[in-house]
Amino acid sequence: EIRLSLVGSEMCIRDRIMLKVGALIALPIFSLLVWFNNEPLAKLLEIATVGAIAAIASLFALRKYVVLPIKRATDAANAIADGDFGFRICTKANDEAGRMMQAIKAMQIRIGFEVSNNKKIADEGIRLQTALDNSTSAFTFGDSDNKLQYINATAKAIWQEMAAEISKVHAQFNVDSMIGNNIGQYFENANERAIFAEKLNAPRTIELSMYGRHFKLNVVPVYNPQGEYLGRMTQWLSLIHISEPTRLRRI
Repeated sequence: EIRLSLVGSEMCIRDRIMLKVGALIALPIFSLLVWFNNEPLAKLLEIATVGAIAAIASLFALRKYVVLPIKRATDAANAIADGDFGFRICTKANDEAGRMMQAIKAMQIRIGFEVSNNKKIADEGIRLQTALDNSTSAFTFGDSDNKLQYINATAKAIWQEMAAEISKVHAQFNVDSMIGNNIGQYFENANERAIFAEKLNAPRTIELSMYGRHFKLNVVPVYNPQGEYLGRMTQWLSLIHISEPTRLRRI
């Protein structure tokens, strides 16, 4: 608001200067018209006077209706680009320049809301990830293609304990390289792989055995606000160590 007020003050000063300049140009010319009683010269001076006044008026109109609105629009656009969504934008005018400012104001409101909403979502995501990172429960997140996108330290420790056995079947297995790979490929039983890969519509609890261990998995599907399936969050509960794998059981 202060910046716009300064612009308005600048315009008033410039207007006064322009009027004074016009007066300084016009008065001597009119004086010459009176001094010289020469009709051709007087006519020429009259035309020059009208031309000078018209030029000054054109400059005044150009500054008021073109230069100043463009400057205001530029200032508003720069403020939005800098993340200043509280910058005051005057939208009272209803001419072409005014409609341009109204459009910029609408853009400011929309982008400001989106930035605020995205920041809120990002902050919530950070808090959630921090909680998962420090959880004593094991969690993994697989995307809609069942590719691992997240594994916390507790889950990584469980898989590290099974690494030696997994490497007997998957020679290139490494816990640190699991991200981006299909976690189900390491399941020993084909039926278990198929069940774990199913697209979920509701939370599910399943039990499975692999590499001498027995797990209870709490699997929760994740959807975005548009209803698109993003994948599943899985909690791995290590039940008991077993000598022989048992068959997977749904609960």
